[in-house]
Amino acid sequence: MAFIYAALWFPSTIYILNEFVYKLDGSIDAFLIALSITGSAVLISIPIFYLIQRHRPIRFLDCLLAGISIPSLVLLGYSTYNNLHIASSLAPLCLGVGLISSTVFWIVGIRGKTNSDFYR
Repeated sequence: MAFIYAALWFPSTIYILNEFVYKLDGSIDAFLIALSITGSAVLISIPIFYLIQRHRPIRFLDCLLAGISIPSLVLLGYSTYNNLHIASSLAPLCLGVGLISSTVFWIVGIRGKTNSDFYR
């Protein structure tokens, strides 16, 4: 369930802002583009999560490192198909989204199950 929350908060926010707040056309297109980015990040993160979880408990720092490294991998793949300048301008947004998504994942999936302190 935590993977779903981590993947859907950003596309849902983009859709709501475009459709209801700014009243822009193309809300569905923006939702699908954002979903393709976060969906590919989740597909990369699922095997990594299970590999780390088999060896030791997942900590908050692990989630933050994944929130930085996985969007960097997605941007690297994006820059091979498009202009590197566009990918570099998207880097702060993608890293911010990755950090927020990893925090959402840790709160929903890890902290909620373990009843641990913040750094465990």
